Amino acid sequence: MTPRYTLAIVFLLIFIRYIDGSGFCCNLGTQTTHLLDPNITVQLMKDNGFEKVKLFESDGTYLEALAGSKLQVMVGVPNYLLSTMATKPEAADEYVAKNVTHWRSKDVDISPSGAIFRPDIQDLMVSIVKYMSEHGCPITVNIYPFIALYYDPNFPIDYGFFDGGVAPLVDGKYTYTNALDANFDTLVVALEKNGYGSLPIIIGEIGWPSDGNANANASLAQRFYQGLVKRVRADVGTPRRSTPRIFTCSP
Repeated sequence: MTPRYTLAIVFLLIFIRYIDGSGFCCNLGTQTTHLLDPNITVQLMKDNGFEKVKLFESDGTYLEALAGSKLQVMVGVPNYLLSTMATKPEAADEYVAKNVTHWRSKDVDISPSGAIFRPDIQDLMVSIVKYMSEHGCPITVNIYPFIALYYDPNFPIDYGFFDGGVAPLVDGKYTYTNALDANFDTLVVALEKNGYGSLPIIIGEIGWPSDGNANANASLAQRFYQGLVKRVRADVGTPRRSTPRIFTCSP
């Protein structure tokens, strides 16, 4: 097995499209039964042409291995810390000092982190979005069209893909033919209503499972990923944001 395929199995492979160019990135977590040596992990990423990596949580061994690698790193904030960091600036300062500033001084190229927000935490969401906007940071959101189908068997399955086959959803002057665009623009509208309509958005995770459910199979997963990659390469945005987006996807 070649390193390229090994990497695709070990990591949650994602494709990223930036406004100023394109590149490949990995989602990397440590909750696995077969954890690779950090130095081997970093070398595999470099050997396979990856330029960026997102750590789900700060991990000293991986950050140390990333020092001097020239890979751009995003460090996630654990969900259980979000409330504390949003209400106690000193806690946020301490986290950044320990998990960002310290490693930047050791030649780890760490960029702005993001978070996922729920409708039932409106006040917390607005306070965090405000902070991110003031500091030039993007917001990161996970979008899984499969979940809508999982919870609602009447959800039109073709709407989860990118090849048509479903009647368009019309929302005023905006027309939607897939769940990704609709979900993305739902966040755009929420941000606009709170005064942050221009805040950059990163799709941190998106994917279609290949097992575990009647609609989770290799055929549908292939259909989803092929459509997604084609969409990314087309360099288009959503009905409400026509500029290219930052994409990621997880198989």
